[in-house]
Amino acid sequence: PGIRARGIQLAETERTRRFRPTPEEAEWFDTLHSAAYEEAGRLQLVAQARAQLIELAPRAIILDQANDVIQIGIGIVARRLGIKTCFRWATTLDDYQRSAFRERLKGFVYRGWDAYLAAGERAAAYLESVGIPESDIFLCGNPSDHRRTEQVLAETPSVERNNRFLFVGRFIPHKNLPRLLNAYRQYRHEGGDFGLDLAGYAVQEDELIRSSKDIPGIQFL
Repeated sequence: PGIRARGIQLAETERTRRFRPTPEEAEWFDTLHSAAYEEAGRLQLVAQARAQLIELAPRAIILDQANDVIQIGIGIVARRLGIKTCFRWATTLDDYQRSAFRERLKGFVYRGWDAYLAAGERAAAYLESVGIPESDIFLCGNPSDHRRTEQVLAETPSVERNNRFLFVGRFIPHKNLPRLLNAYRQYRHEGGDFGLDLAGYAVQEDELIRSSKDIPGIQFL
């Protein structure tokens, strides 16, 4: 009660994501760039975000990706405007191979924000490993809108469950889908008969379809 929220969407779409807001959702955020995020000028987006922050005059801002140059720029602008600046953080130490030099550099870049909203305990541990004080880290989870899920389930007739595996996510390199396909190929070779559904979208789709033609039971949704 008493807290008002407003969203700033940097761009209408991304090459690896599809986002279609409902009319109700679209009412609570502004969009800065009408095309793909990757096509927007960095300085242009930071300048547009600065104008929005001056107009909205918020007490605090939550930025979604601490490793994104544009959002770091917006964070710097926000702090200069006297706005408390928080970053959401979902990355964990073992998501990627890490180099000691880059990790030291990250500590220098990422320290100094007002708060860090970690998606889980492992994300919080990674923040601590690059020098963020525990007192500045808050566990926030990785939220979804349970009301929409409940509505869809209520409107969906119950069906007999199929014996299938399901992947839902973007078809991009760091999701490591070739490894999933190799594991599923081995599973079928050893006599497994569950199918595999892949629901997603993005740059690797055609490549994955080609590489899985010899594996029975796969369906792209």
